[in-house]
This record gives sequence, structure tokens and C-alpha cells, in this order.
Amino acid sequence: MSRCRRSRIGSNRNANRPHIAPGTARRRQDIMQQSHIIEVGGVFAGAAVRVAGNYRFVAVDPRVEELDLSDWPSLPDVERVVRHLMTNGRLPARASVSA
Repeated sequence: MSRCRRSRIGSNRNANRPHIAPGTARRRQDIMQQSHIIEVGGVFAGAAVRVAGNYRFVAVDPRVEELDLSDWPSLPDVERVVRHLMTNGRLPARASVSA
């Protein structure tokens, strides 16, 4: 007696799912970074990306280009300095930067 097996060839059960190699799901999760949009008066100035416990500012607006790739200890620090630079055209006094 021969038995007929159901063939899975041509089955679209997993057709819409991407193939992920074993062990890569965790690595992908580790490299995802959290970012925050920095806007001043409705203008997109850049983004603050969480990197190694700090926030790295990535400038988009030319007015804040001098801050591009600078690291800051907190998100409010980045927002404050970017806002000041875009509003006043210059960086805040040194004492208020380290506050």
C-alpha cells in the first residue's frame, strides 16, 4: 500500500513572512536606537538619538549645523540649546550650557 503525502511545495503559508536567520532577531533589537524629533517653532531642527546613555544631536536645519553629532547628557539639554541657537542665532553662554 502506498500512502500519499500532502505536498507543501507551492504553499503560501509563510509567503508573506520574511526569512530571519536564527539568532538575528535579538541583534536587530539591540541595534535599534530611540530618537526624538527636535522642533523649534514648528521647524524641524534635527533629531536627538539615544547613544550610550547620552543624546546625540543630528542637525537638519543649517542654523544648528554647528551642533551636528554633538553629545548631550539629557534630552532637555539638547532641546534648550537648539532652541536658543535657532532663536538667537548664537549658542547660550557657557554657564547655561552645563546647567
